[in-house]
Amino acid sequence: MKILFLADASSIHTQQWIRYFLQKKYEVEVISFLPARIDGAKVHWINVGEVSPYKTNFKYILKLPKVIKIKLKSKPDILIAHYATSYGLITSLISFKFILAVHGTDIKVTPKKNILFYFFTRFVLKRADLIFSVAQHMSDDIIRMGIPSDKIFTIQYGIDETKFFRDKKDKYQYHCISTRSLRKNSNVDKIIKAISILKSQNKNIKLLVVGDGPEREYLKELVNKLEIEENVTFTGKISQEELSQFLRQSEIYISMTNSDGSSLSLLEAMISGNIPLVSDNAANREWIKDSESGFIISKDEETIASKINDILNMNRAEKETILKKANAIVMEKGIYQKNMPLIEKRIIKTFKSQS
Repeated sequence: MKILFLADASSIHTQQWIRYFLQKKYEVEVISFLPARIDGAKVHWINVGEVSPYKTNFKYILKLPKVIKIKLKSKPDILIAHYATSYGLITSLISFKFILAVHGTDIKVTPKKNILFYFFTRFVLKRADLIFSVAQHMSDDIIRMGIPSDKIFTIQYGIDETKFFRDKKDKYQYHCISTRSLRKNSNVDKIIKAISILKSQNKNIKLLVVGDGPEREYLKELVNKLEIEENVTFTGKISQEELSQFLRQSEIYISMTNSDGSSLSLLEAMISGNIPLVSDNAANREWIKDSESGFIISKDEETIASKINDILNMNRAEKETILKKANAIVMEKGIYQKNMPLIEKRIIKTFKSQS
């Protein structure tokens, strides 16, 4: 059986889905507007110029004839699009039968930009035969757009427990870690300001800022301005193996996002033995119960600094209780090896019902 993905081939979400289906001996091809290599899959890169998740991109519409040509030659049994607009829109224009996976901003942010984006998003959602939503609060938003609930399957494809599970020999080297993309929605500047507050209180505190994004230079300048260069380390873009290592060496995971889908970064941290310290939004509340499996707080730097200090001063038994509950939640509903077979089963059921 052949699957044709229309998705960003460089995205970890796309690669994880494809990795599973390749292991299950499906034939896989990908149409992508960004170049990337995926071992075992044929990637059709369509060059549409600069593509950025932080900007509006409609140039791909002009490549519709090329997309159609690739689809006709590929003759896939199943079409899967990742992200409602862009790849979802293209897929909805070339096929009456396709599956859509939505991940966060395509439901929580993009439709709210203006009426045009709302219309495009709703159009794609209505055209899809099956929608995979990574969080219940996203599914609720989709239903409010008039999409029947029986078309929606709420599931986060999950994380690989073998890559992020903390070993007893792993030692803490960083007090705090942030792994969210460096953009305004992540509020990493507030985390950095919290570190500055702790340093001013003569606290020896180390923050590791993982990843990249449009705010990287601003954040580095902020660190210099606050004179906390010895307290904050930027890694830039790193591999999954390096991320796993850094998480296992950190004690507190901090995420102060305004909005989210269902954060894989949070799940990776929870199973890696980090105590989660997260902002109060619907996505985080699906995984974290305050003071039980982590801590949910407001996004101001004073509160962040105070709670970091509280966590570091907790005794080992209190920390272990939180870590065990966090780990159990991820093991129950956030593991890749358990969730991807459920996704495959639902896909096959949907296509069999159409044939």
